[in-house]
Amino acid sequence: MNKQTASPPSYLRVADELRRRIVLGELMPGQQLPTEPELPGQVGVSRSTWREAIRRLEAEGLITTVRGVNGGTFVAEPSPADVAAYMQTALTLLSRTQLTTDQMAEARRLLEIPAAGFAASRRGDADLAKMAESVDRARDLHGPEQWAENHRFHNLLLEAAGNPLVAALSAPIESVLGSRIDRESPSEGFWAQVCDDHQDVFRAVRDGDSEAARDAMARHLDNLAKAYLTARPDCY
Repeated sequence: MNKQTASPPSYLRVADELRRRIVLGELMPGQQLPTEPELPGQVGVSRSTWREAIRRLEAEGLITTVRGVNGGTFVAEPSPADVAAYMQTALTLLSRTQLTTDQMAEARRLLEIPAAGFAASRRGDADLAKMAESVDRARDLHGPEQWAENHRFHNLLLEAAGNPLVAALSAPIESVLGSRIDRESPSEGFWAQVCDDHQDVFRAVRDGDSEAARDAMARHLDNLAKAYLTARPDCY
């Protein structure tokens, strides 16, 4: 005899319906949702159910609540940063059981090597100024602070590439891979190599040489891949 599958809680059903309408475009970014007192009379759910559904969708970044006289609950307009934050959480969990270091490093190469070439052809003066400052500053830092600055260099390069989707996809991969390196332990030689690699990438981007930028980034990622595998093996 088959056991009946338990029905999901009411708030999940409401959240699923609202999510479906948002994804299909029936509810557009910036559109205000019905107020709490209105909704129960319209779809037959309680206020507590509505509140729980709203909290769930807020946690997913799909809606936002504004307080005050002109406030309310609105469909959110996600940013590339929101996508990156969601992906980083998901990738962190996947990397523990389903993604190897090699697989993540390969995905990073597919994104960042072409991005370096795009940066060389699309960068502006402001991009170059920030990248130059980052390269110089990293050489004077140590440990976690140096790691953070080198991480910033990659973010600046992705911004210079001029495609926010590439940045949103690549930055979380870089961050999860970077967490596999002990930020206190790598030798001075390791950090010096990273700084030299970044200098090579920057020079090619500054000179507008897309091919040289791609080659420099490929060499840099090859060097990093060795450090990922040495510092922390895969978990499965």
